Amino acid sequence: MSGPVSLFDWVAEALERNSTLNRLEARGTMRVALRLAGLDPARLGPRELAALLETRLARDLEGRGIAGAGEICRRLQRELMEAGVGA
Repeated sequence: MSGPVSLFDWVAEALERNSTLNRLEARGTMRVALRLAGLDPARLGPRELAALLETRLARDLEGRGIAGAGEICRRLQRELMEAGVGA
């Protein structure tokens, strides 16, 4: 299977790997967070994703009962920067 085809796919897969969410939950959580932030998953850029991770996603994960939501988001930010995803 080939790798992620978009930044949305990358972050959803990273969220699944780094949390207790399954694939559908991770993708759904990301879609809701993006919609609430007024962002389009198909046009998601690295700056928008970094801002989403910093401002909204941790709160959304905490609301879903995900332990360590802030640390998960910080880890995803580091992975995003290290991988140069979407750059």
